Amino acid sequence: MRRVRAAMLLAGWVLIGAAIWRPAVAQELTLSQTGITVEASAEDGVRARDVALNQGRRAAWNRMLEQAGIRGVPTLSDAQIDGLVQSIVVEQERPAPTRYNGQITVNFSPRSVQRVLGDRAPVIAGSGPDGQAPAPPVAIHAEAMASFGSLREWQDIRRRLRLSPGVAGIELRGVAIDGARLRLTLRRPASEVMNGLNGIGALLMPSPAAGQAEYWQLSLGG
Repeated sequence: MRRVRAAMLLAGWVLIGAAIWRPAVAQELTLSQTGITVEASAEDGVRARDVALNQGRRAAWNRMLEQAGIRGVPTLSDAQIDGLVQSIVVEQERPAPTRYNGQITVNFSPRSVQRVLGDRAPVIAGSGPDGQAPAPPVAIHAEAMASFGSLREWQDIRRRLRLSPGVAGIELRGVAIDGARLRLTLRRPASEVMNGLNGIGALLMPSPAAGQAEYWQLSLGG
């Protein structure tokens, strides 16, 4: 009888131990990571922003994997993580001559993430009944040049772009003393968004060189 009780007790402890040490089951992936704080310093504000956004994309990627309980994913380069991002929305920012800090939302592409994670990927939130990720919405991008006569005008242009419901993201590609080069992520066709910008005049300009796309010239006023 004692042997039977001992065997039963041992089996119970084995079951409890198995429950305790069972690997965590991966949860759904949250592809939209909000409230990512970014901050960086560099030789100039443009470089500081690039460094901060790279760090933000990586922080969003790592947080998404941690939330889903996914382990053992090889470390990706900045370029590889950038290739997984569908869009970035700048929630708030405070640029400075050699510093940048702000808060962003990073939206990952379902198909790209599924391709990288492979068998490690759990069911992605919003996927179909077969467990496959749906095709991501087509991102609409527009190249733009913003012209301004002062820092206040430049800040006003950025503020008005962020407030526009048709603008999902603003990526600064370069800035000079009187202008800036932007890549906009839009929620609607470019012509509709540009024509509806409040307080910003927008004009579609021809490509500056053969093989390059048209771009929008932005400035304050109509």
